Amino acid sequence: MIPLRASSVETLRPSVGGTQERAENQETERHGDSRENDEKTPEVGIPLLKRRKKALVIVPPLENPAMAVMDYAFDFVTNFPLAALKLVSLYRNRGYEVHLLDAFNLGPDIMQRKTFFRRDRVRRLAPCGNYENEGIARPVFRIGLTPDEIRRRLDALPNDVDEVAISSIFTYCWPTSWEMVELSKERFPSARVRLGGIYPSLCPEHARQSGADDVAVGTDGELAAQWIDEITWKHYGNPSMSLKSSYGCNNRCSYCAVRKLEGRARTLERDGLMEQLRAYVVWGLRELHFWDSDLLLDLNQAHALLDLLIALKGGVSLGVPSGFSLAHFDMELALKMKQAGFKDIIMPLETTRMDKIAEFHRRHLFKRFDSGVETALRAGFERRRVNAVIMIGYPGQTEDDVLDDLKAIVERHVLIDIRVYTPIPGTEDFDKYRHLYEGRGLEDLDSFLFPLASPDLPVTFMEEVYKTFNFKLFSKAEILAGRKTHPLFDRLAERFR
Repeated sequence: MIPLRASSVETLRPSVGGTQERAENQETERHGDSRENDEKTPEVGIPLLKRRKKALVIVPPLENPAMAVMDYAFDFVTNFPLAALKLVSLYRNRGYEVHLLDAFNLGPDIMQRKTFFRRDRVRRLAPCGNYENEGIARPVFRIGLTPDEIRRRLDALPNDVDEVAISSIFTYCWPTSWEMVELSKERFPSARVRLGGIYPSLCPEHARQSGADDVAVGTDGELAAQWIDEITWKHYGNPSMSLKSSYGCNNRCSYCAVRKLEGRARTLERDGLMEQLRAYVVWGLRELHFWDSDLLLDLNQAHALLDLLIALKGGVSLGVPSGFSLAHFDMELALKMKQAGFKDIIMPLETTRMDKIAEFHRRHLFKRFDSGVETALRAGFERRRVNAVIMIGYPGQTEDDVLDDLKAIVERHVLIDIRVYTPIPGTEDFDKYRHLYEGRGLEDLDSFLFPLASPDLPVTFMEEVYKTFNFKLFSKAEILAGRKTHPLFDRLAERFR
């Protein structure tokens, strides 16, 4: 583990990539070099060369309802899972011959929506929340390779793989992680199979039943501080990528698992971060998403990042999908973000219910929201590029609550950005509201199965709200004019009269 500086904002020092000579010698690693794998009997007096170890990194497929696919899968595929590329680079720096099996099947074909919604991709019908009253079940689709396709790709790899690292993601997609463990052990019975990522970190006991030899829990400091090297980029990189300038979070939001997964906030060492960013631009990056919990955690580092991006003039489109704290968001930062290439500014509102804001431990949100919106608009961001985030589907929410939240965003005339509440294992809310989803498996807690739907907040209502308002821009005048013919617009208009 990399030692951390003891402070409220700690720094992770990055691992340094291999030398240029090592990189050049490893150009063949994607498919391996059969010459390196032959252990011939040496001539007398010549020592036997030690066999180079082999590692396989696997990105499992996902399984999600159709609305989830439409919401994030198409964005997700443009950002290769960061942990997988870090693992490839880490193994390479340790001298392994590394292979990567992308069972999520990232690439041009995945962007064709018709490939997702074929009947043969339906894995099961999953009951939505409030099933006892609405009786709604939705098909869950497989996003990625089929088991037979995965077996064929595994068969094409060398027989003597020593280690398999499976980089799992969401807890409700655990079945595909178990499947990867099973297929890996079937193909490489002598290999040590390691399961890591979000799912085993939040559900370690559940993950240990997968059959994996090792279950990695929490954030590995060495992996977190590992940068992606050029060879990994050339083989597996994408013009659209993600990057983290920090790990962890100092907030204690009741519904969020970042603190449990990554601990207290600490930034990555600045020089290494800047070097990785420069490399991304040189390698041809066109879109970059910062997956920090708070990009503005360290203001000095945030300014340095923005200054570098402005100086590079790389034409990179930037985004922060998780948003950032508005406590330090001022005009200087907003102008720099605009100049650096940020296309959207994420403004967390979450809900207008003050009792829920307090329960979520987010009391500061509402008072900072208006000033944040005003700052972004004054800095030149278009209204449709200022995303006001609200949640639907949280415990105790009603239809009226949702309409009140929509009204608040329409009044400010910025983009409506709807996030669907997910019960996440290991969080305060997961334990507090366990009785609301008792008896449901992890796989049935997908956001877009609306697991906390109720008679006061039916699935049908939430699906209509999501389809009608998400990523849309409406003004108060437009709502009152009655130009949109939909019952939801009528109900929203009543709130303005």
